[in-house]
Amino acid sequence: MLIALILTGCGSTSDLETQSIQQELTDLTTQVSELNDKVDELQKSTILNTNNVNIYDLDSYERIVYDTFKNNDYSKDILFRVNALTICKMYWHASIIEDFVTQYHLQNQIGLDGNVRTLEEYISNSESENRNIIIEMYRNIYSLKVDYKTDEDGNDDAIITWKVKAFGYDAQQEVGAGFTFLHQEENIWVVNYLSGQ
Repeated sequence: MLIALILTGCGSTSDLETQSIQQELTDLTTQVSELNDKVDELQKSTILNTNNVNIYDLDSYERIVYDTFKNNDYSKDILFRVNALTICKMYWHASIIEDFVTQYHLQNQIGLDGNVRTLEEYISNSESENRNIIIEMYRNIYSLKVDYKTDEDGNDDAIITWKVKAFGYDAQQEVGAGFTFLHQEENIWVVNYLSGQ
């Protein structure tokens, strides 16, 4: 009887150890899956190109995301796991077609001073911009680059940079521009306020 109790006790400990190992394995599998998702996003988004591209031309996927975002009252849930480059293209597309409401909802509304900009303020400022300069400036973008990083506090951000031929100046002159992005919520990228608009 004593041997049976000892064996039973050993069996329980073994079962607990097995459960613990299985839980650790499940946790590690989840972490690997999350890392693979990040790698996939990086591979899709970190594309250097040397061809001219209109950053505001949306492909069919981006158009669906854009329209769905608008048609669902700008629910951030629609942007879940949409990469920063797609958000950038949607932001500039909204700017070019003067859809300032969508553009406003694609960015972080909290300013560098900590104040929240209202939609009315944003529309007023956007309407006063010179649309021709914006269109011309982003017509022939090249050397597009997306960099993702995590700061020391564990916050993710992304920086999209590009070059464009300077218009109105020497045709060989290059101008650099870019956007910064942050995760406003987990896996949802938004354009940082005053990042390159």
